[in-house]
Amino acid sequence: PSKLYGPMTITVSPDGDLLTQQLDGQAMRFKLDGPGFAPRYVGRFRADAFAAGAVFAPGDRVLVPSEQGLRAYDGNGQRLLASEPGRDLSQQAIGHTVRMRRVGDRVFVLDGDRGTLWTIGG
Repeated sequence: PSKLYGPMTITVSPDGDLLTQQLDGQAMRFKLDGPGFAPRYVGRFRADAFAAGAVFAPGDRVLVPSEQGLRAYDGNGQRLLASEPGRDLSQQAIGHTVRMRRVGDRVFVLDGDRGTLWTIGG
């Protein structure tokens, strides 16, 4: 189950978690423990997103760009939805061409389609 299949992107959290997005729509999570490079497989989840560029967000969340906007997942790969539908990230007007970067407790989202910069706090 820990074999990579068509990995597209990789992101690493400040806590040593590693996530790859694959061409088959799966996201695979690994933990970087101890000295050296020996990633330990933690699990996978279906992100159904073929746009590259996931990022670890504060609070053990993973943000994944998709054709329907940004999707949020918890550390186990469970999809997170806002309590009010209008506040859900997938409902925001964010384009398909996004680049995300985490700095401290904020995630910066550059929307290349609309020429805007979003920030998401922790």
